[in-house]
Amino acid sequence: IADALYCPNEADINFICKEVEFLAQEFRPFRLNLSLEKNFPNERGIALLCQDKTGSLEALHHEMVARVYRKAIASNYSLGLAQADRDTDRERTSLMIEHYHAPYILQRFKPHFSLLSNVSAEKKEQVYQDISDSFTRLKVEPFIDIRSICVMHRPLHSSHWEIRREN
Repeated sequence: IADALYCPNEADINFICKEVEFLAQEFRPFRLNLSLEKNFPNERGIALLCQDKTGSLEALHHEMVARVYRKAIASNYSLGLAQADRDTDRERTSLMIEHYHAPYILQRFKPHFSLLSNVSAEKKEQVYQDISDSFTRLKVEPFIDIRSICVMHRPLHSSHWEIRREN
């Protein structure tokens, strides 16, 4: 629903948790349909793209941008830890990062689960096919039902993300 955002204090994180709790109460469970995509989120990546016919994910994302993004002081994009390299509209990208700390929001929001992010061009087709074959062999369902929303956080000096609150 939202990018990894950095907040300056505990009060802002608690505020975000309350906003997510409020939003979660307004939405019914919904289903995300998944499709395997190579060359996403960039030419080196492979991801599962998410489609939501109900519009719930899109609405939740817009609510998060309006309610939460401006509470943050930074993101991986504004800190230079992630590159905004999949959008050719640099003026828009700069404006969105300046105001919201993230480039791929609102009209450019394309929800996905990144599986791999640095696959070489010469291995891309084989890796993609191997993943596709594994999904078929394991009978992985091409959807996921969303019944709750979690606020994730990464404690200081930890490399692992944790669920802070689930609604």
